[in-house]
Amino acid sequence: MYIPRGVLSNYRTFGVRMKKGTRTGRVSQVLEDDKLSSRSDMNFCPIPHTTRDQVWVGVGVFTGVCVAQAVRALLSNRIVAEQPNVLLAPSLTGRGPVMCTASPQRVFKLAVKRDCDAFAASGRIESSLDKADGFIHLSDSSSPPKVASLFFKGSEDLYLIEIDTTKLKGPTQWIVGKMGDETPSKSITHAASTTVHYLIADGCVHVYGAPVVWSAVAREPCHVPLGPDGVHQMPAWL
Repeated sequence: MYIPRGVLSNYRTFGVRMKKGTRTGRVSQVLEDDKLSSRSDMNFCPIPHTTRDQVWVGVGVFTGVCVAQAVRALLSNRIVAEQPNVLLAPSLTGRGPVMCTASPQRVFKLAVKRDCDAFAASGRIESSLDKADGFIHLSDSSSPPKVASLFFKGSEDLYLIEIDTTKLKGPTQWIVGKMGDETPSKSITHAASTTVHYLIADGCVHVYGAPVVWSAVAREPCHVPLGPDGVHQMPAWL
């Protein structure tokens, strides 16, 4: 290959270079010492005791792990809204509200088949009692047997709906108190999209604010049959 005299007289790239001062301008192969120097330059890395190739391998591994975790989280629906604020009410502390970190991840709703079908059709869980009271009546895992005996005695088409609280519209706040506590004021409920008043001793869970959507249901509603003694038989997983 011919290159005009005086052009790129000291050209070096990809393992070839121009001989400085050549009269013909022809390209010659790099000498062995130049090859070694070129390799050394290409392997240079500012991080001590590493080569550039090792750094790129590390970057690739780290990126792969991050992508894999993100995909796994998406597939398992674990990317959710920020963790809720959880306050212990003065009725439990004897003083002002106190922050804590525990709240149940699963809550429950008992409903007859007709209401279950209506919830699914409308896309939101809200009974006529919920509408009248201005909040959604739910319970923790301890309360469904009591609710069934008090409000659904003798019902043969009763269903238990399990709800994932991480799928309530965020941000969410929990106020943990006891029966007899005042209903959360509007100034409190307006501080978050969803406010959950958890009357922990009785297992009652009252949800204010954003609707409890049907997409928050964690599993297919479970039929709760009557036992021979007339008592509803809750599922073993409750």
